[in-house]
Amino acid sequence: QWAMHEPNAVGEWLGTFPLSEKTDPATVAFANTISHDDIESAFHCAHRVQDSEKRLDSLKRFAKRWVKDDVDAAVEAITQAGLTETQTAALLEDLLPR
Repeated sequence: QWAMHEPNAVGEWLGTFPLSEKTDPATVAFANTISHDDIESAFHCAHRVQDSEKRLDSLKRFAKRWVKDDVDAAVEAITQAGLTETQTAALLEDLLPR
């Protein structure tokens, strides 16, 4: 509930922990919670996930929702997300209509 009422405080608190796979569940849960009101922040929060598969899954999930609201911003964020060229191309191909 804290994340729903004070997302900035929770985000700051999570940022005090060193990045590790041990904090991934809390990071993903927080990103899921804030995604309902701020999909862009949820996408960027997913960058903190250390397990590469979980990070990519989270980024994909949030990008799919974000592209519906603001395709240009979502595409820009995806291209700057630090993914491999193959991952970026696959994600964009999945998201963008042909």
